[in-house]
Parts: sequence; C-alpha cells; structure tokens
Amino acid sequence: MSIVRVPLSSRKYPGLFAFVDEQDCERVSQYLWGVVSYKRTFYARTLIPGQGRVTLHRFILGVGRGVNVDHENHNGLDCRRCNIRPCDQSQNNANRKVVHNPSGYRGVYWDKRRGYWFSQVMYHRKEIYLGSFATAEEAAHAWDVKARELWGEFARLNFDPPHEDMPTPYAFTAEQRETPLPKSGFRNVYPTKEGKRWDAWFQHKQKTIRVGVYDTPEEASRAVAEKKASLAEGGDA
Repeated sequence: MSIVRVPLSSRKYPGLFAFVDEQDCERVSQYLWGVVSYKRTFYARTLIPGQGRVTLHRFILGVGRGVNVDHENHNGLDCRRCNIRPCDQSQNNANRKVVHNPSGYRGVYWDKRRGYWFSQVMYHRKEIYLGSFATAEEAAHAWDVKARELWGEFARLNFDPPHEDMPTPYAFTAEQRETPLPKSGFRNVYPTKEGKRWDAWFQHKQKTIRVGVYDTPEEASRAVAEKKASLAEGGDA
C-alpha cells in the first residue's frame, strides 16, 4: 500500500510531515493539520467543528480521547494503520522507549544486599518480582519472557529475538537475605590477607568451592557466577 506524506503547518516546527496510507488520504486532506509536541514526541492535530482538537492517529482510527493509541515505532507522525493500534495504558507503557538505568536493560536492577541482579515488572501499578540472577543479561531475559506473557505484541523487549524460556533465578534462604555483603560489594568475594586482590569462594553441598584469586571484585564475581552456573548444569565441583 502506498504511503502519502501530509504537510504540516507550524511556525515553531516547520518542514514536518505526517505519514498516512493512501486509503486515508482523501479524508485527511479535507483538513489543515498542525503539529503538537508532547513528551518529546510530535503529533499531527487539527480543529474539527463540533469535535474540537483531534489528533491524526485518533482521526484515522475513529476513536475518542478515552481510548489510548500506541505508535509501534514511536514516531507520532507515522499514522499508517500498520503503525497505530488501540490499547490500554498498560500496553502503551510496555512499548515505551528503553529507560536508561545502570543495568542497560528494561526492568533490571542491582541488589546491593544480595550482590546479584534482579528483575521486576510493573503491571497495572503492581510490581511483579521475577527473581535474582547472576548477570544482568539473565535478569533481562527473564523480564522479556514475562513482558511477552503480559503484553504480547505490545512488549518492547531487551533482546531480539527474545529467549523463549525463563532463566532460573537464585533461591535465597532467609539467612542469606539478611546477611550483609562483604567489603567487596559482591557476594562470595573477599579481600585477600594482603588486601590487594580478591578471593572468590562459596559453599556448595556442604563443600567449600574455591574459585580463584582475581585482581578486581568484578572479575571474581563473574567467576563465581560462571562456576555456579557450571555446577547447576551438572559440572564437577
């Protein structure tokens, strides 16, 4: 289907165009369309007698202000029917651009107490905790799996293509939840007696697993995570 550019009239934002399907061109061209900016996104809007100000995406879909409309590619001026879809507020929020946080992923945060990454989803104003993971990537994959379950095609994911299976989170005991982290800031990572390097070890099935000594606590923590993952897969201690 052909795409038609609709010129927009605006002194503040000159030279902008909206995009519509050819089938909607005749209806759209009956009005003079301007530009409105909302939360750093441009939208096309006009004034229709008896209806007041109407945005182009609502005009094309024939929905009023009580219905949310999602732009799949986040371009508010792209009003092709393949890019706009009615939705509820939760679905609209799920397709927002990635929020920048230290993890670099949606829904992934660092748990200072436990020394692991965790992920959670906000769904209808309620937080759904998904668990703690050895790496930010695992936590992000867990978020993707849950997001697809909750929002389907509206979910804006961390990875493309996404993982199909939910990663297995750590199972913390009540004692582990209350135990503060060592000075390294990472669980199972401790300063050597000289205080210049970092010793990595942990308890597994009543045995002490010595992972090694590393130059930085971050390296030691990654080594611990890899060793635990190997044991979980059935590797030798």
